[in-house]
Amino acid sequence: METEKSSSLSDYLAAVRRRRLLVAAVALPVFVIGSVLALALPNAFTSTATFRLVTDRIAAAGGQGESDFADQYVYALADKVLTSDGLRSILREVDPYPALHGNEAAAFERLRSGTDLEMVVQTILEPGGGRERKVNVGFTVAYKDRSPATAYKVATALSQAFVQTGRSDQLTVANGRVKFFSGEADRLSTEIDKLEKRLADFKAANFEKLPETAQANFAAKGRLEQESDGIENQLRSLQQNRVFVLQQLRQAQMGPAADNLRALEDEYARKSAVYADTHPDVVALRRQIETLKRGGAATTGSSLQAQLDAQRAALAEARLRYSDDHPDIKRMQRNIESLETRIAAGESATSGAGSQSVLSVQLETQLNGLNTQIAGLEARRNEMRAQVAKMERQLGATPEVEREYQEISRGLDNARHQYGDIVNKRLEAVVEVAAINSGSADRFKLFTPPAKPWSPSGPKRLGIFVVSVLAALLLALASVAAAESFDSRVRGARDIRAMFGVSPLVLIPEIRNSLYQQRHRRRIAALAWSVVLGAPVAYLSVYLLTH
Repeated sequence: METEKSSSLSDYLAAVRRRRLLVAAVALPVFVIGSVLALALPNAFTSTATFRLVTDRIAAAGGQGESDFADQYVYALADKVLTSDGLRSILREVDPYPALHGNEAAAFERLRSGTDLEMVVQTILEPGGGRERKVNVGFTVAYKDRSPATAYKVATALSQAFVQTGRSDQLTVANGRVKFFSGEADRLSTEIDKLEKRLADFKAANFEKLPETAQANFAAKGRLEQESDGIENQLRSLQQNRVFVLQQLRQAQMGPAADNLRALEDEYARKSAVYADTHPDVVALRRQIETLKRGGAATTGSSLQAQLDAQRAALAEARLRYSDDHPDIKRMQRNIESLETRIAAGESATSGAGSQSVLSVQLETQLNGLNTQIAGLEARRNEMRAQVAKMERQLGATPEVEREYQEISRGLDNARHQYGDIVNKRLEAVVEVAAINSGSADRFKLFTPPAKPWSPSGPKRLGIFVVSVLAALLLALASVAAAESFDSRVRGARDIRAMFGVSPLVLIPEIRNSLYQQRHRRRIAALAWSVVLGAPVAYLSVYLLTH
């Protein structure tokens, strides 16, 4: 087995040595082209700006998880920045390609191809499960160009474009919110005005039935009932006095003058025990007694003049008690005017009327006063009963009025609450607009601004050289293997043993004469010329492709 393996390896080496010109013809061009690429490719300078995401604001804006929405937000922002309008503004400000003036499409394509956007991912441990999870914490915007100054200028313009585009998007959303909340605030303000007017009209129409006045109605009803009870008591007392005075009046009208004198003296004794001598009642009784003692029945005569004198005396006595607006005073004045008119007309006596004493007139006056008081109290009582009935109706209607009142008040309170919320949200949106304009509400922050590159970022010359060497070796070995597999010539003792099963007696070596040497030199010269001519061609191709 050892001999077989070493034999196989030697055969492989022999095949490579035998086809060394094929190996050189395949490997050298690949190696030369790779070397030319490694040496001839122009330097590329990259300027990079690093942004840190404010993930909580992004999540709030997207309504999703932070890591789920961050990459979508960044790539959507990049699509807006790398549109024709965005690139046109960058080309106008920076002018990175003077040679492409007039070819805007080529400039756009070169700017897009040189721009690179990558997410910055960080691995964290979840608090609950302890599992590792990758989250997007930022992104980088890089621009690659052969000129470091151009790379720096374009990267700076790109970073500013990202910031301005992000703020523009936020301002669009924030201004939309301000406009929406302002419209809603105006609508709710109009609705509140309508509800307040409706509530005011309802209060004006149902003021006495409102829930706020129910307690006052209860108290007023109680006061009216108490006052009505007091009036009832006064009415009963006045009615009793009326019955007593009416009886006295009848006795005075039916009895003689002596009875009237005794009655007046008894009344005078009672009043003088209570009042002073100058009291109007005492003075009036004293005059009546003196009149009866002097004139006897003359004061009660049936002539019109006697009646006129009696009415005047009664009027003078009544004025001591009542004012001129009292109904009895006015009635007496009308009687006096009537008597004076009759006397002036020639009448001398009454037509069948009986005599009337001063006491009778006084009792009639007192009776009329009692009747007037009773009528006033009865009217007041009826008025209070009507008010009590009205209060009861109002209290009975209060629940239904309260239901409608609560419905209007509830709608007004809800509208006011919504208006307050909308005003607060509008204020928040206005503050957000101001924060966006000031840059304090950005969803990402410029963590590392672009810097002018001092060393090239590419190409990776050593890598290209290594890859070209490996590619040359692989292609050469593959060519040798393919050539050996398709070649059916006998190349040694092993092939004879494999074909005929016998070992050869003698091996004749290859004779390298002048013809062989001449053919070998031509092959080497052709290979050398191919390398010499291929290197400039490869360099020219690289130059044309890169410029």
